[in-house]
Amino acid sequence: MANVNHRARLKVALSAMFAAAALTACSRDKILTVTDPDIIDPSNVASAEAAEALRLGALTRLSDVTGGLQGSGSLNEGIFHFSGVVADEWRSTDTFVQRDEADSRSITEPNTAMTLEARGLNRTRVAAIQAIPVLRQWKPNNISDVGQMYWVRGWAEMTIAENFCNGSPISALDEKNNIIYGDPETNVQIYTRAKASFDTAVQNAPAGDARADTVKWLSGIEKARAQLDLGDVAGAGTTITTAAVPDNFRFSMFYTQVIQDNQIWALNNSAGRWMVANNEGPLGLNPRDANDPRVPICIGGSAACKTFDPNQTRTTSFDNNFGPGTFLVQLVWPTRESDIGIAMGTEARLIEAEVALRTGDAVTFMNKLNQLRANFNTFKQPSDPCSATTQVSGCPTVPAGGSLPPLVDPVTQTGREDLLFRERAFWLWSTGHRLADLRRLVRPVSEGGFGRAENSVFPNGPYYKGGFYGTDKFLIIPLAEQNNPQFHGCLDRNP
Repeated sequence: MANVNHRARLKVALSAMFAAAALTACSRDKILTVTDPDIIDPSNVASAEAAEALRLGALTRLSDVTGGLQGSGSLNEGIFHFSGVVADEWRSTDTFVQRDEADSRSITEPNTAMTLEARGLNRTRVAAIQAIPVLRQWKPNNISDVGQMYWVRGWAEMTIAENFCNGSPISALDEKNNIIYGDPETNVQIYTRAKASFDTAVQNAPAGDARADTVKWLSGIEKARAQLDLGDVAGAGTTITTAAVPDNFRFSMFYTQVIQDNQIWALNNSAGRWMVANNEGPLGLNPRDANDPRVPICIGGSAACKTFDPNQTRTTSFDNNFGPGTFLVQLVWPTRESDIGIAMGTEARLIEAEVALRTGDAVTFMNKLNQLRANFNTFKQPSDPCSATTQVSGCPTVPAGGSLPPLVDPVTQTGREDLLFRERAFWLWSTGHRLADLRRLVRPVSEGGFGRAENSVFPNGPYYKGGFYGTDKFLIIPLAEQNNPQFHGCLDRNP
């Protein structure tokens, strides 16, 4: 039977895994004799339990690189933050230059945050690759577990292409864990890799298998997403139709104090190192002014913030550029343990809407967008406390009629495109979609994009901490990658 909302079983399994690790850590002798902690010895993965641990390890990497924390330290947040700050979802309210460079679209190669983002995505990819043969050998009846790992591999590949400049090398490990250095690849090549991974995921999800529906839905969403990135609108339409993703499908990453906090909450609501952007540069998204329950905002330390988190007492940004009454706090994930839906039926409906728009079916386009709005409580982020049917204290006022009001057709193609990307921005806020969308908007029509002028899409003009915004439309492949003798920097600066 299909399980539409995926969270609880992963939470129990990971909690058990971390508890076991904690017990092992109590032995002083073991600590003193550990060697090669980053290398997996094949003799240690020769069991069904070890195969399951590798699968959970790949999912943990995925959790870390999305809304979690990639190791210890104070600059280890995931791609949901750094892609959103180059776009118009977040702004840096910190004193770390690495965050400011991304916020001002002026990223240098030595920026250590780029190393963490690139490494985190590649670790996720490699963890999935390492799990696949062990799952095949030791859990042969759990075929969809293998399919899930191919989906994780594809997600990591697609996310590299969506967020970094052209030229990321896709390296590998041989059977002895030696690095096989990859050549720099264009993002088109990497998207093609991702599509193949998603196809293989579906091939390893036979009907009736325990996780088969999940793999089919996840792969359908992400393959169609990659096809839109490539400008293959017809292909995206076929893929998303075949996948038949339910409205209420949610694949969520969970966060808990036992393991780690939701870092979107931690770095905005608690630490003040990031702040929700509003009309940044000066044309960006405006969640504060929109008063939209899809991206509810409160003023730091206000009663509205404390309604959902009594400990939300921060009233100023970490860098003190935003004082009391001006520091914006997100409420999509209002507590440290809020789940983040990283793949949902919401995106499937948005992809269907875009396919309709780009194939000349304006009626279906508007119907899909209004279906989402009429069913807000089904399509919102799982941890968003706001409702469009019942008034919740601290949330935007419930509209008359108990749902988001229907949209009116703008009639012109440009107006419809504007409407599509604004709706996508609110429904998919801070889940790693916005930067890829802005890149699509400025990509030439001949390459599947929309041909918009860069300064009509990306933040530009004077930067609030001094100087001016740069011209980056992506994250920079880090200097550390030059340990690969085949790599010598971004191939170009095209979107």
